Amino acid sequence: MPQVQFDSDPKLLRETLLCKQVCADLQVTKVLLCSLDEVGRGCIAGPVHTCVGFWLFDRNEHHLNDGFSELAPRITDSKKLSPKARMSISVSYKTHWNLYEPNKGPSSLPQNGIKPWPKSLLRIWCDDLVPKSANSALKKNSQNSPKSQLLLLSSALGESSSLEIDQFNIWQAVQWAFNRALATGIHNDQRVQSLWADPNCAIVFLMDGKLPIGLHDKILTPLKTKTLQFVAKGGDALFATVGLSSILAKTFRDDQIAALGLDFPGYGFENHKGYGTAFHFERIRQLPLTPHHRLSFLKNL
Repeated sequence: MPQVQFDSDPKLLRETLLCKQVCADLQVTKVLLCSLDEVGRGCIAGPVHTCVGFWLFDRNEHHLNDGFSELAPRITDSKKLSPKARMSISVSYKTHWNLYEPNKGPSSLPQNGIKPWPKSLLRIWCDDLVPKSANSALKKNSQNSPKSQLLLLSSALGESSSLEIDQFNIWQAVQWAFNRALATGIHNDQRVQSLWADPNCAIVFLMDGKLPIGLHDKILTPLKTKTLQFVAKGGDALFATVGLSSILAKTFRDDQIAALGLDFPGYGFENHKGYGTAFHFERIRQLPLTPHHRLSFLKNL
């Protein structure tokens, strides 16, 4: 099958096609699309942060996402944007939707409850997952309407500390942070909570990368519906939903790490944001390590 070619995607055509296909395959009328991304995985200091966006797709409804048509053309992989551009998008987002911070969720998740994601429920995104004719028809229809079948409900943040990264490993810590973000969103948004238990609504996880995340028992237990997980290499540039999660996580993390510059002057956290720059490594050799440094990332120093 020939590859589907996409242009800029302010009306979420890719996500809409994916959700339509899920509805047809799983025989449901609604999809709760959870768009996930993480930031700070490669840093040598500070937590790893995640963000989950919650989007409702209803096969029978169209929505006018106030503010999103202006926001969407500016969204891409957060690493490709300047700090000023990321902050502008984050501020615009917060004028219309809730962003639940890490301390707004359940106090804790037990550390032995994450279950590996079943391979049978994993999909690797590629353009030929949906027919080319479906893409053409959807793009033509979208030109005639400002409305979308995807409604942005809210977003939630999660984090895992540098201590947890050292105690377990970075991938386990990333999965904990994703689960914490999911738990925070479910806890705070009644609409998400209701959809989580709706047997006529499929839960779809869409994330940047190659590996699926495992889900915690406390996340899985309330589920009364069918689930799938899609992973997409470069997903934060392909999907505006994932790109937005990337930007929200990045701006939150940058603010948190920059604040460490006040507590640990001389380290320059406000500039390098915890990444392993030449200046940062020089300071590590000259100053005592902070409690926020990841010792497991500094073994060879």
